[in-house]
Amino acid sequence: WASSRISYFGMAYNTKLVPPDQVPKTYDDLLDPKWKGKIAWRINTSSGTPLFITTIRLSRGEDKAQEYFAKLVEQKVINFGSGSARTLVDRVIAGEIPIALNIFAHHPLISKAKGAPLDTQMLDPVPSALSTIQLAKNAPHPNAALLFIDFVLAKEGQEVFRAAQYLSPNPQVDIDPSLRKIVPR
Repeated sequence: WASSRISYFGMAYNTKLVPPDQVPKTYDDLLDPKWKGKIAWRINTSSGTPLFITTIRLSRGEDKAQEYFAKLVEQKVINFGSGSARTLVDRVIAGEIPIALNIFAHHPLISKAKGAPLDTQMLDPVPSALSTIQLAKNAPHPNAALLFIDFVLAKEGQEVFRAAQYLSPNPQVDIDPSLRKIVPR
């Protein structure tokens, strides 16, 4: 297998409901009582809640992570399980939920560019995931599949992903300027 795309995860927030000077900028800022019942995360997915929990555990260690989660439970985080990451972002746009955790960080920026009252805030450390491309064993046309994989991984194929506002792990492919703010360091 090989990596065909990289995704960073951040926090989406409705700019009409979350004033600029109150945007949570750290994981600890999410524990402020004013956010109780106003935060959602995706359940039933490996990149939503589980990735958020894993990020906290790896960055803080088990004891401090457990302390953090005990406080986070008090926030009554909404378990969103009725749709995709994009659906959750759309709920934030509609004002139904002020803040969404651990969503694909580029989704809010795409909507913001189209005029939605939405933005992304990256929290440190920034969770990420790689999308992979693989060739199935006993594929009916393995040579055609290999040619397709070569195209997807080459600069030309990665430029197709960039045009669709995805991030490429290929260092020859520049980051779309509208997405630059979500790329850590």
